[in-house]
Amino acid sequence: MEKKLSDQLTSCPCCGTAVIYNNGKPPHNINIQATCDELIKRCSNGEMNVIRGDCPIEMMVGLFNTDTVYTIVQFLHCNACSKTIFWGLCVRGAPIYKAVERDKVDKWPWEDKRKY
Repeated sequence: MEKKLSDQLTSCPCCGTAVIYNNGKPPHNINIQATCDELIKRCSNGEMNVIRGDCPIEMMVGLFNTDTVYTIVQFLHCNACSKTIFWGLCVRGAPIYKAVERDKVDKWPWEDKRKY
């Protein structure tokens, strides 16, 4: 039986270790600031690349904290394992960090969030 993409994250030393957890109860156990900082660092050093996002990845947490948009997402490419990673923040929900199929990037209903 083949593992789901989201189950495969833990096997990659790059994208599988980028998410930083806190003491919250799942699914609210992802430290948003620390995970975003880690993803920015990995993109800066070439371990990962931003494929597309609602805004520059460096703006995600600040935009999230304004409470002016409901969702903010990034799709990233892991250069270690070639997975596509979805990193999403939702003002009224839990953050999401998971591997997805590459075609999800093109199917996402994009909106430029920099205007907020």
